[in-house]
Amino acid sequence: MNLTSRLALGFYQITSTLLTPFFILLGRRRLKQRKELAEKIQERFGRPSFSRQKGQYVWLHGASIGEVRMATSLAYQILVDRPDAWVLITSQTISAFKTMPTHNRIFHQMVPWDHPVWIKRFLNYWQPCCVFIFEAEIWPCLLYQTYKKKIPIHFLNFHLSDTSRKWWSWFPFFFKELMSFCQSRSTGCCMSYDNYQKLIPLKNPPLIKKANLKYITQSLEPQAPPQLEIWKQVLKKRPFWLASCIHPEEQQLIFNLHQQLRRTKPDLLLICVPRHPLNLPPTPGVTYQSQNFLPQQDTTVYIVDTFGQLPLFYSLTSFCVFGGSFAPKGGHNPAEPAAYGCGVIHGPQTFNNQTLYDDLLHAQACIKVTLEEKLTEIVMHFLDHPDESTAFGRRAKAVLETERSQAQTFLEEISALIPIKKQ
Repeated sequence: MNLTSRLALGFYQITSTLLTPFFILLGRRRLKQRKELAEKIQERFGRPSFSRQKGQYVWLHGASIGEVRMATSLAYQILVDRPDAWVLITSQTISAFKTMPTHNRIFHQMVPWDHPVWIKRFLNYWQPCCVFIFEAEIWPCLLYQTYKKKIPIHFLNFHLSDTSRKWWSWFPFFFKELMSFCQSRSTGCCMSYDNYQKLIPLKNPPLIKKANLKYITQSLEPQAPPQLEIWKQVLKKRPFWLASCIHPEEQQLIFNLHQQLRRTKPDLLLICVPRHPLNLPPTPGVTYQSQNFLPQQDTTVYIVDTFGQLPLFYSLTSFCVFGGSFAPKGGHNPAEPAAYGCGVIHGPQTFNNQTLYDDLLHAQACIKVTLEEKLTEIVMHFLDHPDESTAFGRRAKAVLETERSQAQTFLEEISALIPIKKQ
């Protein structure tokens, strides 16, 4: 490490240490805001919430739901190849924790905040044999302390957006040094590949184009047939449409759209799956899944406010209005609805998953909408022409199945990177 990078890293770690009181206050505030769980807040300071078992631990880290779903897919592949291993998955959000599967060899911890003492405490306790980091979690203390302990670091589905590139372009020497701590970097995103090359030449060090692991993040547990059949019977009695992964900034657009549609179809039901809990005042016709299992006769809007329900609702329809794309959120992973034969109608903000949207667009399995009037027209068209809607969903599933086989091959390659435990 050159002198400039040492000074930058030293300054960062000292600053992080001086901010210890701030992190403590941050933890208390996030607890009050319900962004942290009381039983897991100690994990933010590197303290474990359960005992380490004897054996080899593979550490997988992702920021939120999408990354943790990729990590879960890799975890299952690791346990196929190394049935005696343990897998530790860390995340930044409790929503990701709530999507974790129940498995006796897969565990979850909140990742410690980027503080040298807490990162060391975490590493000393868990002693992972290697770490796989998904997408764009570039934390200097985490990378440096892991590198110091000679723990191999691998970036998977590395994502470097235009915003990230502009930020790191102010510190290219530091970015290059942090990347040098890693043994490998791969991406399934052409935009990330191009942005990376603008910061670091190909040889110094390389970023390899590989299959996009987001194509293999569908639910690993099939939806229970009895529940699916019950919903089919309920929805058979009336027309409905699905809006999924809706952010607060998008909810007014969705509700306005529903009002427009109900002028032609008065009995139309909206099933809305928010990305985060919606703070709505008590409203006639609005039912929450947590309060009533099924929509009532007078329900016009059904809010799905419990985790893990998307596979069910994607299985019930052949198209959805997909959120995170009508506000500057970058768009969520369209492979998730596509896995269940559900095509995507989305907005213009898809920069976080542009490659996936381009693949679906090429196969006519997604529709980009920029005007609210056009959105109303498309949803109404699919409601009036179920055959076209069904074909739309089938094309989406066909794209996913083609790409998924490549992603599965790559998962097997990744699993082979795990060091073999010495006897």
